[in-house]
Amino acid sequence: MGPIASIFSARDTEYRDLRAKAVAPLFAPAQVRSEDGPNGVIGRCVAEFVHQLSELRKARVRTDILDLSARLSIDVITAYLLGKRYGGLSENKHLTLEERQSESAKLSANHWVHAVVSWARFSLLPNPIFRLVYPIYQHMNSSDEVTESFAKINRYAQEVMRAVAAAKSKKPYYYHERLLQAGVSPEETTAQSQAIIFAGADSTAVMLVTCRN
Repeated sequence: MGPIASIFSARDTEYRDLRAKAVAPLFAPAQVRSEDGPNGVIGRCVAEFVHQLSELRKARVRTDILDLSARLSIDVITAYLLGKRYGGLSENKHLTLEERQSESAKLSANHWVHAVVSWARFSLLPNPIFRLVYPIYQHMNSSDEVTESFAKINRYAQEVMRAVAAAKSKKPYYYHERLLQAGVSPEETTAQSQAIIFAGADSTAVMLVTCRN
């Protein structure tokens, strides 16, 4: 993210292969399926999503399915790959069902996702030019909402990294742990973790809504 090339955008095959091979086991179909049951992290997220959708339907509340799907997506991605749920499905539980549908109650990561989408086009530029354009564009399109959204994603990523530091003897399992074991720096690992959140959360939410419709 930013000046650090993600696994998805890197053109240097040696750079990309080192990182991709480290995390590849997490994407094996059998490994993913092992977590989609009632006791798995994916299964628990889906169960909560279905429960909330059922509540909204029973109350006949007009529902923003894209927002609810985005909440499920970001929780599944973060719980399964990073070992800690972002909290998309729980962050507005203190609100009434009607209040949850207001514009101000949308998923807190939305502004971050939209900002990344908006400047992703510049990733096609040569890296020296991108490094020049990126901060200018970011400054011109900043807002309090975007700043807070970025800050929350950063806080989440830092919490995930601190958990690794506190459990040094644990066998690497999660996405970020595998990258660190492969020799990737903590700074880059934090950025790669944010990149996987974006890659999974945005596309998965859109797919869920498309399938429903």
